[in-house]
Amino acid sequence: MPPNISIKILILLLTVSLQLNAADALKWESLPEKSQYLVDNIIEINKALEPELDKGATRDAFMKLLNQTASKINKTDSPLLTIKKINESVLMNRQVSYLQNKYWRDCSFAASLQRKKGNCFSTTLLYVSICRALDLPVYACFVPEHVFACWSDGRRRINIETTDKGTFRDTYHFLTRFEYNHKDMKFYEWMRPASDEKLLAEFNYVAAKHLYGQREFDKALERIDKVISALPHRLDFQLDKSRWLADKTGQREDILKLAKSITNDESSAPGAQESALWNLCHEYNAKLDRKNQRDVLLRLYGITPWHKLQNVLGPFSICLRGLRDYKSAVLCMELAVARDPDNLQFRSWLAVLLAEADRTQEGLEQIKIVRNKNPESETYAAFHAGLLVKAGQRKEGKKLFDSIKAPRDKTQLWEINVAGFYAIWGDEKLFYPKFESLMKTATDPSILSWIEEDRDLDKFRKDPKFKRMVRSCRKRLASTSK
Repeated sequence: MPPNISIKILILLLTVSLQLNAADALKWESLPEKSQYLVDNIIEINKALEPELDKGATRDAFMKLLNQTASKINKTDSPLLTIKKINESVLMNRQVSYLQNKYWRDCSFAASLQRKKGNCFSTTLLYVSICRALDLPVYACFVPEHVFACWSDGRRRINIETTDKGTFRDTYHFLTRFEYNHKDMKFYEWMRPASDEKLLAEFNYVAAKHLYGQREFDKALERIDKVISALPHRLDFQLDKSRWLADKTGQREDILKLAKSITNDESSAPGAQESALWNLCHEYNAKLDRKNQRDVLLRLYGITPWHKLQNVLGPFSICLRGLRDYKSAVLCMELAVARDPDNLQFRSWLAVLLAEADRTQEGLEQIKIVRNKNPESETYAAFHAGLLVKAGQRKEGKKLFDSIKAPRDKTQLWEINVAGFYAIWGDEKLFYPKFESLMKTATDPSILSWIEEDRDLDKFRKDPKFKRMVRSCRKRLASTSK
């Protein structure tokens, strides 16, 4: 056979093959209705996190990955072989990313699907969505501070660690990773295959918190209502809603009443009581009521699982800072960091506390460790800039601060960071415009503790202008400062 004929036949066969593959490709309309509902809602929630998201492009990217995955699976494959093939298609070319200040970004659907880099929530969200579209019994499974996928068909259960290329983990691994209380197991539904409704509710909660951080109170409350509707037994979500309403209206009686009722109810799950106590701690902090705040923190220390005690030590350190006991505050935060060396929030606060305890060079060493691990955080960069100025490196500090771009969420925190830096810088012309704007717009009453207790503001406290601005802010937030 002449070579040119062979090539023509080869091209013909290839064309026919491609046409057959195209004919066999899954179409969106052919997917199960439940799968369409799940993916459409995931994309809609993702758009609340990232308004610039193109819904059509995201769905197209999903269908492309779905077809790539479907082409590798045979109906006769065993569950283990099926999972292995899905892992190769969905997880092998994706990286894990977890930045605390960018949690909303790293846990989104688009993070793993389109940017190919996400945290445990993101990778599991994508993995489950693909499997549900293939009508496979794979679900999200939540445990404290983590989520993974699991195959659960009524006969066998296979746990799939989506942040480790789909490595199988036995149930014992997750049960021994943390301390569990049987009431909390039921309250949070830990280790149980999550329904689509629960998965969507948990993702909606991420979006709600993000919108709250942007001070989009109405949108955040609309989202949290959907979460509570899907998971009405979750008192921690109800506490969040009550606190957000208080931040919006300035009326804080309801959040105090709800939190106290939960803490006094012995039948409440420990997790719900813990959440209520943290809300009380937040309220007492805003009121500068250090005695009650300390008592609440001691109660939290008594009920908090051993693996999370550092989460109490950190705030207890800040409470001591409020009493201007910087030596004890540093010691307490050092204990928190020793228990959780990778907690960058604690380490960044240790850096600040060390500077307040006149150990600025040690503080700089700590903030450099933090920024090496998370160079994207605007707050950590602002802390670093302030510490450089305190250490006498004014030019370097100002240059770093001027290079920081304002974040899209946690706007009040960022405005505090800006005013705080200019307070350290010491230029009234730069400080007062930022401080006055913050005093007019602040909604979270915890800002009052910053005003009263930050040493960097001491140089302004006797200024009538400063007093007038603070007095005006207090009047707006009167119900939180009585």
